[in-house]
Amino acid sequence: MREYIPREIKLMRRVEFDTNGGCWLWTGAMQRGYGTMCLAKRFFGAHRVSYELHKGPVPQGIHVLHKCDVRAYVNPDHLFVGSRSDNMQDMMAKGRQRTGRGYTRPSREERNYMIESVAPTNEVARELGRHPSTIARIRKASLKSTAAQEGGSK
Repeated sequence: MREYIPREIKLMRRVEFDTNGGCWLWTGAMQRGYGTMCLAKRFFGAHRVSYELHKGPVPQGIHVLHKCDVRAYVNPDHLFVGSRSDNMQDMMAKGRQRTGRGYTRPSREERNYMIESVAPTNEVARELGRHPSTIARIRKASLKSTAAQEGGSK
């Protein structure tokens, strides 16, 4: 029979401590960038276990969020609790939201520049740090929109 290991010990033996910033890096099993650990034959987020050990229980339906946005960190002083909505608002406030296939939506100013620039697509893409297909797609949509407006005003 396996020896029982308290969850405090299970957690802390897989943590690497950063003495400068106070971050605790989880070095155990990972899933989608988050530390995971098995307790009583169930898997839990290591950050959630750390929060509960040091700060107390987390109510049902509440998430444990990272202040420093590093999923593998488990320092309870760098964690806070919130709803899914709080998590989404935190993500938006920190500019971590993604749209489509992993790129952030171009601003209105960027879109206007993409459409109005006479420079080649590759040059505009390089200048804005975007993929050329993004520039081409936006330019093509603009041409279709302009053609539809002109066709409808005859």
